[in-house]
Amino acid sequence: MVLCELASQLLTKNQLVIAHFNHLTRGDESQADLELVKSFAQEKGILFISDRRQGDKVGEADLRKERNAFLEGVRESYQCDFILLAHHLQDQLETFLMRLLRGTGLDGLSVMQPKNGRWIRPFLNLSKETLLEEAKERNISFRHDSSNFEPGYFRNQVRLNLLPEMEKLAQVYGGREKWLQRLPLLFDELLWAKKELLSQTEEWLGEVLVETEYWVRIPKSSFEAHSHFQKARALRWILARCRVEPISQQEMKQALTRIEKGVKRFSVTGVDIFYSCGYLYFSHQRSADLRPKLKFTFTENEARCSQLGLVLKPQNKWKGVELRTYQPGDRFEGKKLKEYFLKNRIPRPERDLIPLIAKEKSSEVIWILSKKSDCVLIENLNFPFSFLKKEEV
Repeated sequence: MVLCELASQLLTKNQLVIAHFNHLTRGDESQADLELVKSFAQEKGILFISDRRQGDKVGEADLRKERNAFLEGVRESYQCDFILLAHHLQDQLETFLMRLLRGTGLDGLSVMQPKNGRWIRPFLNLSKETLLEEAKERNISFRHDSSNFEPGYFRNQVRLNLLPEMEKLAQVYGGREKWLQRLPLLFDELLWAKKELLSQTEEWLGEVLVETEYWVRIPKSSFEAHSHFQKARALRWILARCRVEPISQQEMKQALTRIEKGVKRFSVTGVDIFYSCGYLYFSHQRSADLRPKLKFTFTENEARCSQLGLVLKPQNKWKGVELRTYQPGDRFEGKKLKEYFLKNRIPRPERDLIPLIAKEKSSEVIWILSKKSDCVLIENLNFPFSFLKKEEV
């Protein structure tokens, strides 16, 4: 409520939307929370939007995911620039200790950022006591969340059991208040270290990594040339580009071991990882019948594929042929096309994207992108196939 009050003083009512998500975990108490926030918004003439939990999942992670989705939905619907949250220093400390106990890496220990994209947490360096004093001084109504004292939640176990003992031990180094005052500097340093390492990771990946709508590709030799720590950071970055949830330390260890052993294909949290012809490929999992769908336009004088940025010109007009991609059973130069792929070290994830010209309604291929030919001129090609040199395009 302190955040609502301060925001209403700094911004006009037309610049604000107050959003409240009801977790439905405390019966009448939850409803009373909603009514307090709604009453404040109505008193100030500020638009109020609320929603409630759907389904039966009441775990911390499930509730947070649903709440965040609601807040992001409100932001998009009302074209808000930012989402303001009231997390304070003790929330930050609890998150830090929870992740430390779980054995997280540096990314996890860097915890919440004061500004993370459109999400802003202005109170992260302020203690809970400071905010309570502000509420009393300004006569701001607020409510206590009784679920904060239920031992069933891991966060509450940290808050009720671990933190009091740490505060006692802090007496050795100047007491609780000085300890809390020093914490923001620690968290700022962790955030700085995370950003610095991220910058280094992006710098070396930027030199070797290729990203398309179908996969992310990196030479295995470039990946292996770095330390275990750097490879782990690179893998996390790549998986984030594939839009998957962060993986555990154990999953990371298993994935790196499989990469080092040269395992041809395995999956990590919804991402397929391929090793083929010296390259590592990362792509969203898909079934065998969901091959990339390329759209070709084909006339006697020209062939195009916008997804590949491809423009082909014939030396002579094309008749009785079609432009398409590989199909099982295709043959080229008297042999199975699959054998041609293997002989010429064409990576497996790229094979379904290679344009070829075949006789109509036939498995006989007369031209394939990777094979130079006097009868076909490649006027343009934007797709970064690994097996083509720049001078060949």
